[in-house]
Amino acid sequence: MDLRSAWESEGEFIERTVGSMAREFAKAMHLPPDDIEDIKQELRMDLWRRLPSFKEEKAGLRTFITLLVRNKIENIRQHLIAGKRDVGKVAYSLDEELFTSDGTTICRLDFLTVEAIKDANFRWALPEEQILDLRIDIRAALGGLTEKQRSLCRLICSGYTVSEISGQLNVSRSVIYERLKALRERFKKL
Repeated sequence: MDLRSAWESEGEFIERTVGSMAREFAKAMHLPPDDIEDIKQELRMDLWRRLPSFKEEKAGLRTFITLLVRNKIENIRQHLIAGKRDVGKVAYSLDEELFTSDGTTICRLDFLTVEAIKDANFRWALPEEQILDLRIDIRAALGGLTEKQRSLCRLICSGYTVSEISGQLNVSRSVIYERLKALRERFKKL
């Protein structure tokens, strides 16, 4: 669809939708009122980028706009929440100088062992017993999956996007999202 004609025909609807959803989101996330304009700008930019992929045969323009705005709001929400994780965690520079007990300095990178660098998850290493329990739980969950669900898991683990998976399985993205939701529920029960 031509961007200019979409914006001309639905500009008022776009502004109303973007404005109301940005205000609701800011209120729900306890953001300062000053952030509303930034959120609205992000929503407009996302719409501007994605409007050319609109296909009349799949949905109405207003439905498409509403879905795009909702999805972008959710992306912003997830980004804000992710930024709040591990707030107590201190980010260190690998070039930072550390003082040793004999009064000399050593670069933090030199302090790390090769094994620690290779194991990117060394901070989160689990005791052997918990790893074994986790493996048992995962095998039990995977064993109870249908072939469609296992196939979806393989595609996700291979790094395919929802759109690519949708194309490969010849089903709509909403079906993929429903299947992902069912998988998440299955794994949450572990």
